[in-house]
Amino acid sequence: MANTGLSHGHASALAERLIALIEGTPPPPAGTPLVVVDAVLLLLAVATAALAGRAVLHSRRWAAGRVVRPWTLVSLLPLLAPLLLLASIHRVVGALYRGRDVAWIQVAYLYPTFMVLLATATLGSAAVLVARLVRLRPRERA
Repeated sequence: MANTGLSHGHASALAERLIALIEGTPPPPAGTPLVVVDAVLLLLAVATAALAGRAVLHSRRWAAGRVVRPWTLVSLLPLLAPLLLLASIHRVVGALYRGRDVAWIQVAYLYPTFMVLLATATLGSAAVLVARLVRLRPRERA
């Protein structure tokens, strides 16, 4: 039980359930806060998709009056943050697990609703970035 990689009392909860299973007694009820967290993350994913869709629809208004300049392009860089996090999430989780090697697919397996939210944010940000870049006018030369 000590080498399960689980922390914060998960190993002891697992041990209690195994003992209850061996003894034939009903296992203690599982806590439901995780269900609430999953529901909130899924609601945030839906809200993220809706906001990204709205931003894509309003990209023409965003681009009105803007021309391609370095500062305009720099202002679009934060839209790449979800992509960078999605690409490196296994390293972040590995650091949170005290330096253990964690594969990217393991993160998707361990935290599926968070990964749905992150993938939704990544796709939405990419759609907004592409829509805004397409709508920008080239700089007029004098």
